[in-house]
Amino acid sequence: LLRINSRYGEKEVSDAIKQEIIKQNLENVIFTQSVLSQQEYLEVFKNIDCYVSPAKGEGFSIQPREAMALGIPVIATNNTGQRVICDSELVKVVSAPTEEPAILPWGKYGQYFNCNEEELADAMHEVKENYSAYLKRGGDSREWVKQYRYENLQSFYQMLIHPTNIQLGDENKILSNCLITNSRELYKKYKKRNLKNSICSQK
Repeated sequence: LLRINSRYGEKEVSDAIKQEIIKQNLENVIFTQSVLSQQEYLEVFKNIDCYVSPAKGEGFSIQPREAMALGIPVIATNNTGQRVICDSELVKVVSAPTEEPAILPWGKYGQYFNCNEEELADAMHEVKENYSAYLKRGGDSREWVKQYRYENLQSFYQMLIHPTNIQLGDENKILSNCLITNSRELYKKYKKRNLKNSICSQK
């Protein structure tokens, strides 16, 4: 059974999906559009064998991480906010090399990165045929995702909002003891607060 749920979406796209399901007489595909309550959301996760995220673009990509926290196998496209998840080597990765403009109703915002439908189907088939092996990754997935618990991120959030140490570098990075920025403007702004300027520990 393939369950697809979208909280929101453009009507023409939703209608096209529904029509295709009817056209292909797909009795094992359920498409819904609804905002789930917290309990409904949890029940959905309790009843899935694999979470598939063929996203064209994500900011942080919360749902795959939630699935990993529950030990559920994940299939994800290797783009934008999902690259970190794919780099963990704990999920089934689907490449997303096809660029397309990210055109939204309110404007164009950068690029989307689409995957190949056949590669996605192959990934789903592979996980199904080797499910026990993917399920065994659950313990490692749970451990990996613990880094996103608030207590493990608290010092990073505090350093971002109220930095106590700043360093001018060639990248933008938040460490538990330092804020690194490649913006001279931001660096000067924070230096006016008489922040420390020392070598940041990369740990």
